[in-house]
Amino acid sequence: MLLKKMKNMNNSKRYTSLHEHQQISIHEQTAVPSGHFPIYVGEELKRFAVPVAYLSSRWLKDLLNKFEDEIQGGQPIVLPCSVDAFEGVLNLVKAEKKKTSRL
Repeated sequence: MLLKKMKNMNNSKRYTSLHEHQQISIHEQTAVPSGHFPIYVGEELKRFAVPVAYLSSRWLKDLLNKFEDEIQGGQPIVLPCSVDAFEGVLNLVKAEKKKTSRL
C-alpha cells in the first residue's frame, strides 16, 4: 500500500511556490522542539516536527531526494505528497530506528 502511495507521488501536484496566505501561516508557526525540524506536507500544509535523527534514515532521505528540486534553502520544507504517504514513511523510519536501537 505504501509503495503504491510513494509511486503516486510522482503524479502529485508540484508546489513551486506557496500562496501568500500560506507563506504567512507557515512563518507564524511556533518553534519546533529542540532536536526537530518542521516539514509541511500536502495541499493542506500539515506541519510535522521531525526528529533530526530521522535524517539518517534511507526512507526519509529517499523522500527528500525525490522532491529536492522543490526544496529551497532558507525556506520551510514543503513536500507535495499526501499526508498519508508521509505518515507511512515516518512509520517506516520509526520502525527502522526501533530495530537498530535493539541491536
